[in-house]
Amino acid sequence: MSDYNEQTLMEAVIKRVAAMPDPRLRQIMTSLVKHLHGCVREVRPTWEELLAGIQFLTAVRPVSYGIPTDGPVGAMLQATKRHNMRSAHLHFMISAPGHERLVTQLFLKGDQYLDSDVVFAVKESLVVDPERVKSREEAAKYQVEAPFYRMHYDFVLKPAQA
Repeated sequence: MSDYNEQTLMEAVIKRVAAMPDPRLRQIMTSLVKHLHGCVREVRPTWEELLAGIQFLTAVRPVSYGIPTDGPVGAMLQATKRHNMRSAHLHFMISAPGHERLVTQLFLKGDQYLDSDVVFAVKESLVVDPERVKSREEAAKYQVEAPFYRMHYDFVLKPAQA
């Protein structure tokens, strides 16, 4: 265990991120770490404010959003009389030794764009119904504050080809 300070903590995280094999993900995560640490140094949030930020990131449900409509995609959507909305979803990339990597999305039950997602990505088997959990005891198990959302989904990985 290290005795981190503001600067050495950021450096340690960036060093860990540098080992990521995907160069684009490495670039994004390095930038994210630098910006978040810069924000914390600039605004000096209180412990309560940091906890509120963590609560926001762990307790807020995804929402529908519009993809950009400029350029050729926008022209195609306009020509086909389609809206530009994505259904609320979460992205997952899951891997395990001896298996193929799985990249998928789970969509939230009840979203108004499930049947008309602009990129036709919704499959009934990928729709989940997050449970809003109010129990403080349950929240403590996940180190979050109540209420929070919890969902269950069994991901199945395909064995790697020899």
